[in-house]
Amino acid sequence: MDYPKFVVEKTNDGQYMFNLYAQENGAIIATSERYATKKACLQGIKAVIRDAPSAAIEALTA
Repeated sequence: MDYPKFVVEKTNDGQYMFNLYAQENGAIIATSERYATKKACLQGIKAVIRDAPSAAIEALTA
């Protein structure tokens, strides 16, 4: 497997989700919500790619 990458899976209940695998070690670093359609899941991936580079870090812990 080449990393980093998104992997789309169909769940046991027929929905779709994705995992994002890290470049350094191939570990899962993000897991999506479940989507009713594969198209919606792919749109979720596109949203992460678009929005993550400029996302702020907000720490809610002390």
